[in-house]
Amino acid sequence: CPYKCAYCTFRKDDRIIYIKPVEKIIDELKAVSRRGVRYVRFIDDNFRLGAPNLEGFCQRVIEEDIQIRWMTMIKISTLEKVDADLLRRSGCIDVALGLESTEPVVLRNMNKKANPAIYGPVVKRLLEAGINCSCYFLLGFPGETDESALRTRAFIKDMERLDLDGIFSWNIYSFCLYPLSPIYEPEMRE
Repeated sequence: CPYKCAYCTFRKDDRIIYIKPVEKIIDELKAVSRRGVRYVRFIDDNFRLGAPNLEGFCQRVIEEDIQIRWMTMIKISTLEKVDADLLRRSGCIDVALGLESTEPVVLRNMNKKANPAIYGPVVKRLLEAGINCSCYFLLGFPGETDESALRTRAFIKDMERLDLDGIFSWNIYSFCLYPLSPIYEPEMRE
């Protein structure tokens, strides 16, 4: 992941960021499909790192008629302008979204490059297309208030009320100060 979110404990080394070429993923999907695999979960913090690349991947899966259903974790901003129906037709059945908070101040404190104004519309489009959305939230990060926590809860309740083809699920985690996270460093703890 090229991002440097303050809470994240994944080691950050820009020298080792690698985006697998679409052609290689297509070849791998064909190979596992020939072996009878029908479901694949891509283990990647930010699958394909960008909308044009993601749509190109989806189009190739459709063109190659690869009959695999897939799931992944992806940055919500990548999905802002992506055709949700194209995702579904390519076999996408579930996306995991690390939203963390709906509060701009908290997101800024996290160094999370996110725009909470897009959360609702993107999640709704995905659910309308029949794609399940698993959303993850982090409560108690410095800057969180009772009011901001309640706004995040209201977002979750609003999404739960939607009666669409996809399933909305969520997890809330408590903020913990972990070694290796940027906020653990003394200068950032201030």
